Amino acid sequence: MADKQFLRIQIGTAEYFLPSGTSVAIEKRETLVMDTSRSIVSAWRESSAGRWPAYCVDDDLIPSLRQDWVRAVFVQAQPRPIGIIGDEIQLVTVDSLDVTPFTPLGPPATSAGHLFSAAYVRGDSVSMVLEPQALVSYLTALGG
Repeated sequence: MADKQFLRIQIGTAEYFLPSGTSVAIEKRETLVMDTSRSIVSAWRESSAGRWPAYCVDDDLIPSLRQDWVRAVFVQAQPRPIGIIGDEIQLVTVDSLDVTPFTPLGPPATSAGHLFSAAYVRGDSVSMVLEPQALVSYLTALGG
């Protein structure tokens, strides 16, 4: 068994991968506090160190106010972890994936760099591997 794992995050019809070692927590919707202010933060994880925001995005990572999600993955960030909401989250090992690193063309989308660093190609389907700190930078820039 490979020692490297990824979290497969299904968002709508899109599938993204995140290195599993970068996540702090995976929470079920029922354990989170829903945000009723209609902001782009959909839910909060209450912890002894404060509240952690979870952002809801659509297939293209554009802010969305969907209500049909199941879990949130929280990624280590300062001053607190930040979450992204998914319809399904599953742990997979590298030996079950053929991940190909690449450098995206053009300027980085975030101050922390490019949002994607690799891809998993399966037939006609392409799933992107998220760069954890760039994801944090992107979600933080959304505000809320």
